[in-house]
Amino acid sequence: MGEPRPVMDQWLKGPHSVAFKRLLEPASRKLAASLEINSPEKSPKCLVCHATGFLREDRPEVTEGVGCEACHDPGQRYANFKTMARLGGLRLRKPKESAVFAKKVGLKYPTGEDCMRCHGPQIEVDQVTYLNPHNQPFDLKAAMVTIRHWR
Repeated sequence: MGEPRPVMDQWLKGPHSVAFKRLLEPASRKLAASLEINSPEKSPKCLVCHATGFLREDRPEVTEGVGCEACHDPGQRYANFKTMARLGGLRLRKPKESAVFAKKVGLKYPTGEDCMRCHGPQIEVDQVTYLNPHNQPFDLKAAMVTIRHWR
């Protein structure tokens, strides 16, 4: 959309940008087959965590992986350069004012609980429970270092 370049560049370096592509890897296909899933890149059981908003009619391109809206909610009001630049400046100088402005424009600052929707043992979407076949211990503190895209 209109994200400042440093934010987009950092996302591109992180694991979320390639989440969908991981479904195409041999190890993912093998895991999917063990769960009787023929095409993980098309299965809601996989896409629920490997693609942003795959259930929405107006969803972003699924192949983009886990984008901004997966963690920060839909960005119609905040995902433009002017708003993001203002948020970035406020976050440095006036964090409390930044949080108020972020909420006003619909930008959610995710919590560890939000991360656990996909990195925990299961996720519930529209009253359907999807199990995380990996269900490996998740080190939130270490993970935050790999996705840090704020100042």
